[in-house]
Amino acid sequence: MVKLQIIEGPMEGQDFELDEDIFYVGRSTKNDLQLSDSAVSRMHLKVFKLGKACFVEDLKSSNGTFINDKSAAPGEGFQVEVGDVVSIGNTKIRFEEIPTKGPFDLKELGTPTAERVKVGETDRNVERRARSGRELKLIESVSELLRESTDTRDFLNQVVGFLADTLPRIDRAAIFLFDSETLETKDVVSQPRQIFTEEFMTYSREALDRVLREMKAVMVQDASLEKPALSSTEGGAAGIKSVMCVPVTAKSKLHGAIYVDGIKESHAFRKDDFSLVNCLTGPLGLAIENAQLTAKLSSIAGILSGT
Repeated sequence: MVKLQIIEGPMEGQDFELDEDIFYVGRSTKNDLQLSDSAVSRMHLKVFKLGKACFVEDLKSSNGTFINDKSAAPGEGFQVEVGDVVSIGNTKIRFEEIPTKGPFDLKELGTPTAERVKVGETDRNVERRARSGRELKLIESVSELLRESTDTRDFLNQVVGFLADTLPRIDRAAIFLFDSETLETKDVVSQPRQIFTEEFMTYSREALDRVLREMKAVMVQDASLEKPALSSTEGGAAGIKSVMCVPVTAKSKLHGAIYVDGIKESHAFRKDDFSLVNCLTGPLGLAIENAQLTAKLSSIAGILSGT
């Protein structure tokens, strides 16, 4: 469970556990965590969990929010990890004990049947289990594909196709491949939902740059509310309504990123969709790393056979 530890300010020394997926912080009594800090806004900060990841969002506060002394733009979710310090007003909050368990409990996965739905269960819980069934199906498909596929690009093409089919509101999906040493883009495997006159490279460069700089996910449901650079494409033209970009890592190295966006309407994905995308990063990282290892072994074999 996530724990917020106040390390500076009027309530220094107090701890608060986040037992909900969404947790509000501010001066008002309506918050989950009410701070007795006059420099904190009435509704200052939202903390929310998406699968294994934890995010904070400034709620257009008067004095702003800072993550490790860097200003966090209001209305945008920023991923935080163990040890990160969030400053609001005169209060500093450190994140501790962020859980490492996967985003899904296998005991709860699967589409609910009439027999499984408990008396009094809300429609929201039923919908959540239905989504979990969809997510499990995608994970199983990708895992099976990973076992069967021998061609990495074919594997990535099919994964992107699965994403496009599973997230019906998005317009485009892609997997970016990076050189793990230089972090330069080596390849892009894309799946536009419709025919475009331009290449897919009209993506949000700002979102991808954040992943490259920080190795943290970026998720913005309404890019029109953010600074222009986020909604602008690589070519400079604005038009991206929402964007999500999640790093693909293996052994602490950045190998790529999963990118999805909406160009026709904002809110092209839900917060639950982040959990689905995030759970695919492990198999993708493994596939990319295995492909690199195979290429190195083939190169060594070629050198040895030539001697």
